[in-house]
Amino acid sequence: MKPTIEAVTFDVDGTLYSIRRMVIRHFLTMLPVADFFKDLHKVRDEMRGLGPFDDFRQEQARRLAQRRNLSQEQAFNQVIAVIDKRWMRVFKKVRLFRGVRSVLTELGRRKIKLGLISDYPLKEKIRGMRLEDIVFETSVVSEQAGALKPHPASFILAAEQLKLKPERILHVGDREDCDIEGAKAAGMIAALFVQGKTPPQTKADFVFSNWKQFIPILEERKMILKS
Repeated sequence: MKPTIEAVTFDVDGTLYSIRRMVIRHFLTMLPVADFFKDLHKVRDEMRGLGPFDDFRQEQARRLAQRRNLSQEQAFNQVIAVIDKRWMRVFKKVRLFRGVRSVLTELGRRKIKLGLISDYPLKEKIRGMRLEDIVFETSVVSEQAGALKPHPASFILAAEQLKLKPERILHVGDREDCDIEGAKAAGMIAALFVQGKTPPQTKADFVFSNWKQFIPILEERKMILKS
């Protein structure tokens, strides 16, 4: 029997590592920019599902400038200083959830294509998480597609780069409103990773809370062949 999927794409923040643990460990580093992050998250929440924008960062800067009473150029430069530089530095000590590396390695061994789909820059994160040796055949930052999740643009772009139909791709994420809704809108299979209680309602094809469960679940559902 032919397996259901040929690729797995992953959200990063909150899916491959704990955001909460990272913030606690780097509290003093992040405290001075806490207000910036609060405003940026509000702007991004306003933009979720909208677009695609011709220049996502400029539109983000325009909205952030209004909220923070800055010029658009100042807001644009703040994003570069905090997101592209300061925040990326904390990834030098980020620890993956237990079992993540084993899952990535095993999927690669089985010739399942791997990809990343994130709303934030990825290059430094991959280095910080020490995943440079893992072959990701697509690494899509939603800004490239002009729209944040759950807009399907970034998921569709990932499918195009993987050269696969969306229905042959499983996307894994930790947010129902971003990852699951976006993946399903693009025609992908979706899995929800939860650290606490399973949500009462989900559009995900399955839910899991331990990365050690992941490969067995895929085998049980015949998404991949048993080794």
